[in-house]
Amino acid sequence: MADKLARLGSSGKTCNAGRYALQIEPVTIKQPLTLHVYTDGSCIGNNDVQNSFCPAGWGIVLVSNDPDSGELICVVVHLIYVNPWLYYGCLGKWVIQQQLFGPVVLDEWSPFSLGATVGSNNTGELSAIGETLIWIRDNHEATKQYTDVVIHYDSFYAAKSITGEFNGNKNKELYLNIRKIFQQLKVERSNLNISFEHVKGHSNDKWNDLADKLANRGSAGETCNTGRYALSKSNGMKRRRDEEVDL
Repeated sequence: MADKLARLGSSGKTCNAGRYALQIEPVTIKQPLTLHVYTDGSCIGNNDVQNSFCPAGWGIVLVSNDPDSGELICVVVHLIYVNPWLYYGCLGKWVIQQQLFGPVVLDEWSPFSLGATVGSNNTGELSAIGETLIWIRDNHEATKQYTDVVIHYDSFYAAKSITGEFNGNKNKELYLNIRKIFQQLKVERSNLNISFEHVKGHSNDKWNDLADKLANRGSAGETCNTGRYALSKSNGMKRRRDEEVDL
């Protein structure tokens, strides 16, 4: 037996006892707060949208690590005599800060219009990012604690149209209006780093799936009762008290 153990040692393996034992302990790490925003669009039908009425909607989920502590709790593995500190994984408490949803507004005279002229998946995706940027712009107090905002999108078309990487002929008024809001926001909130990150749609991503559910509510004609939509009680959109959607 001793001979077998010696051969294991000569091959570079080590036991997990005595001074070679692992010590696992929680360590609190201070870090800047980041707001993660998951956006999605939806459209009922989404076929021949130029000639058919296809109700579209948008959904947004805003999440962050606990804003009261600004901390992440990590499990740290301490391996004696081998490597002082190895980070095993963070177990931060994530909190939903806001859930927003509503229909894509086609009435150019509506105060909620962003410039969409048709209902489609694309106008829903564009509107979701646009409404995100408007919420950040209009809620300085709620966002001043954050150093970074990461917008998670599943539509390359929507994100790149707003950042200026795409310049298509369709939905031009809509994406140019939202692009203008994005550019103004970068100037007005220069201390806030806004970035975009792709997430694959319908991939069992917890937050993307929730944004999808909210977008479906928007395409059904419902709207949230928060943000700029809380300011109007007579915009002709359906409202419900149960704003929260279960995961």
